[in-house]
Amino acid sequence: MVAHQICSCLCVSKRELQSCLDDRWLNMQSIGAEPIQLDGVPAVEANGFIATRTASYEAGFGCTLQN
Repeated sequence: MVAHQICSCLCVSKRELQSCLDDRWLNMQSIGAEPIQLDGVPAVEANGFIATRTASYEAGFGCTLQN
């Protein structure tokens, strides 16, 4: 969820990373998120306590979570 939210904020809304991180829900504040490149496209990797999730951006379609 955080990966998708931050990816959309960065890539669709074109906001700054810190502004996007400030929008995380209170119970998600401990989950970090970092912009990356995934196969040459913009993406965000979110690192939680148990799992890491990645969302990538595709122009015209937005962000989608990766497997």
